[in-house]
Amino acid sequence: MIGQKNYVKIKYNTYTYQVEIVNDLCNKVGSRCNDIVNANNGTFRIGDWFEKFLKIIYEDFNDNFKIHLESTAIDIEVVSEIINDFNNKGKIKFSFESKVIDCGNILETIKLIIDQIKSNKNVLVQETLKKEIFNSIFDKINENDVSIAFLATVSAGKSTLVNSFIGKDLLPAKALPCTATICEITNTNIDFFSGTIYDENYKLIKEQKDITKEFISEYNDKANSEFIKIHIKGKIQNLAVDGINLTIYDTPGPNNSLNEKHWEITNLFIKDSSKKPLIVYLIPAKNIGTKDDKSIIEVIAKEINDKGKIAKERIVFVLNQIDDLNTKENPIDQLLLRCREYLADNDIKNVNIFPLSSKAAQLALKGKSNLDYEEEGDFEGFQRKFFPNPEKEYLGVDTIKNAPISEKIKNKFYEEINKDLDSDRALLHYSGFSALKYYLESYINENHKITLIHNLIVPLKSFLEYVIYNNEIKLQDSDEQIKKQTQELKKLGLFLGENFETKKKQLIDKINELNVDQTVFTKLRTDIFLSFGAILTILTSGKIKKEDAQTKINEAHKIVFNTDISLKTSIDSDCNYYLEKAVKEINALVINSFNDLIKDANLAVSLNNFLINDIKVGMIDTKQFISKESIKTTKYEKVGEQEISTSIWYKPRTWYSTKKVDIYENVDYVVTIDYVDGQKMYDNHFSNLQAKAFNSVEDSKKKFEEEIKKIKENGTKLVHKIEMRLKEKSNEHSKLSFNNRKTEEEKLKIVDEMKILKSINDQLLKTTL
Repeated sequence: MIGQKNYVKIKYNTYTYQVEIVNDLCNKVGSRCNDIVNANNGTFRIGDWFEKFLKIIYEDFNDNFKIHLESTAIDIEVVSEIINDFNNKGKIKFSFESKVIDCGNILETIKLIIDQIKSNKNVLVQETLKKEIFNSIFDKINENDVSIAFLATVSAGKSTLVNSFIGKDLLPAKALPCTATICEITNTNIDFFSGTIYDENYKLIKEQKDITKEFISEYNDKANSEFIKIHIKGKIQNLAVDGINLTIYDTPGPNNSLNEKHWEITNLFIKDSSKKPLIVYLIPAKNIGTKDDKSIIEVIAKEINDKGKIAKERIVFVLNQIDDLNTKENPIDQLLLRCREYLADNDIKNVNIFPLSSKAAQLALKGKSNLDYEEEGDFEGFQRKFFPNPEKEYLGVDTIKNAPISEKIKNKFYEEINKDLDSDRALLHYSGFSALKYYLESYINENHKITLIHNLIVPLKSFLEYVIYNNEIKLQDSDEQIKKQTQELKKLGLFLGENFETKKKQLIDKINELNVDQTVFTKLRTDIFLSFGAILTILTSGKIKKEDAQTKINEAHKIVFNTDISLKTSIDSDCNYYLEKAVKEINALVINSFNDLIKDANLAVSLNNFLINDIKVGMIDTKQFISKESIKTTKYEKVGEQEISTSIWYKPRTWYSTKKVDIYENVDYVVTIDYVDGQKMYDNHFSNLQAKAFNSVEDSKKKFEEEIKKIKENGTKLVHKIEMRLKEKSNEHSKLSFNNRKTEEEKLKIVDEMKILKSINDQLLKTTL
């Protein structure tokens, strides 16, 4: 039996990231446990650090343990999964109990609070809104963009699935390759879909309201010969993500895109760890393991292995077109096993795979009563295929059972099916669409929406407490109250004089010693080495006949091109990710250090809280610390005019634009003997490209280090800025006057304004409890 000593009660606020250990566990375990809580409190979500917390308890107690968590259902599920995973690995067991806190529609409440603040006429409110941190906070509520990119090899049913989500048969979907360009669909409240066509430089080509599939097909076909971007606006009917600006991207398969820019954009989607777009990768059930999606699978594998849990959650796989197979010969569990084995062979393990029939889903969403004769026959055929039939001893195709969602949601789907087996909803659930829809909506709500709410609530909370305190001070103008304020401010001044210099130096040293992850550059160097090693193998593994040289060159070109795109996108996305993380860590370090410092001064609670909120209100917008343009890699340069007769070195067809084969310049035997010297070909051309690639990584590393230096310098400036603000506050005692009292009328006005502010603050507190 677990004793009281082996019990910890945790209260966690999903939206402010504030955590409270209710009993004295941290004191029992010691400083390591406190360090974990303090370092993450208010800065990082519980899912980011809770496993480390468990490890400390495991190491220090070495006994069974009970965790009690009070939080929202979202984070209770997150913690529950972490505990289950930990129990499966460890010798001791953690039991888990929870209490769910329902916050309602918190985003709508925040919108109302923001409107009330903006309309408040209090002078201090309006002055504070002009501070740096509030320059853009009220715009953030509308800057909550989330993207879902649908990727697939040729003819995997991708466009059919996208059509199912948007609720209209808009994108061309054929048995043959049909998506030739990236199609962007942005969710709006309008009931029709409008379309805008852009060229590579985002110059408007055509704009049209109430577009049709024929309109999309026309420009999709043109994209086979030129870069065209299609932007559609309309209501995405089958993804419920209130308060979020949702955009869906239908991308051409890597084996169908004729434009190199598409492949670069696809890479950026996969590697973007900052904006965290969802990636839905479709694998056709009949063609598991096709070679033509190898390049994109490799990029996904690298991202998952580099980023771990974060990448696994936002990159999901769909085993589509399961309706095309004979389920007796290919049971669904065996299909999923084959799919997992294929992914594992490509170093992708323990990921979410959803079995699905996009065709069945599309008909179910359309509704049986709205189908034509042929579609109605297909609908009934899907029912026979998916639904179990006990009389015929037919088990059906149970996509629900095999979907990577909670048992609670699975049971909900089964209950709805049992209520009306012949309903559209029943087929929708069995098609696998409902499970995928639930996962995508949950991910957006659990990640993007919570982050948005956190970024709004934290400054709003500090702002309101800051303004309320300042207004309360105006009312405290009796002789005794002014005397008390003077004493507290003098006390702060003395404390800063006695203690601050040493602690400030320690804080600045911590900032400068902050270790920023630079392993991305080591990995890039390894990738370059392996890529060009593969090229060398292609060119030197045997004698190359003159007539086979072009094929070898094409193989080498593909590796070089993919390496180029990989370098550019990795440096762009990974560097930004680690730079933003460094800014966040420095800000948390500065705020937590000053919080501890102020608490050590033993000031009155009201002044203590004011100073902490004053620091937060005066914080600089962290985004201005990062100069994104300076961390992007430069594109490879062409080999040279004398060596290649085109300005684009990575297009091998242009190397043979004349009768003379320029790639073999100075190699006289190209036209006189039957074989080409692959080693010399590599030395003359590809070794130079390898050197340029390594130089590109080194240049980017130097720029990254320069950015880190700037971030640390800004962190030090932030320390000095807060120091000056505290000293200014401590010197305000000289400005306090016994002769500068408010009139009764002025006090009544402040009291009335305070009632409004406190009412707004109470709303916010109730919302986030």
